[in-house]
Amino acid sequence: MRVLVACGAAERRRLWAKEYRQRPEVKASARAYRERYRSDPENRAKMNARSRHYRKTGKGRDSRNVARRAWAAREKQRAVDYKGGKCVCCGYSGCLAAMDFHHRNPAEKEGYGTGALKAHWTFERNRPEIDKCELVCVRCHREIHAGYRSLPCAC
Repeated sequence: MRVLVACGAAERRRLWAKEYRQRPEVKASARAYRERYRSDPENRAKMNARSRHYRKTGKGRDSRNVARRAWAAREKQRAVDYKGGKCVCCGYSGCLAAMDFHHRNPAEKEGYGTGALKAHWTFERNRPEIDKCELVCVRCHREIHAGYRSLPCAC
């Protein structure tokens, strides 16, 4: 077997293969092969078993969960920074997980269910709801809902 290393031959081969795969006739042929492969019951059973194993083992489930949690934390950090980064009542700014968004007017909540901020939405998509909220720590948030504390005047 000959290895191409001189004069960027490996790079030229990679580029040629990439262009080759983009040709319409090659794409159609590959699509037809995939459809034939997937329609065979024996192959379908193998694919289902592989997929089931991947979802049920830690590797697939955990990697998806870790990536989703990290993304959600980044989006929440953007929202917290947008609202000033600290509790409007007591000034707490220690832990991101201890920061909540309290609706100034509960009647203005939008979206499904409670109208709470959605962890699976981007910061930009959540921004209209964030604008209706005040950033408070969890302790102050519980005290507000229990009636022990009120939001400071925004005058």
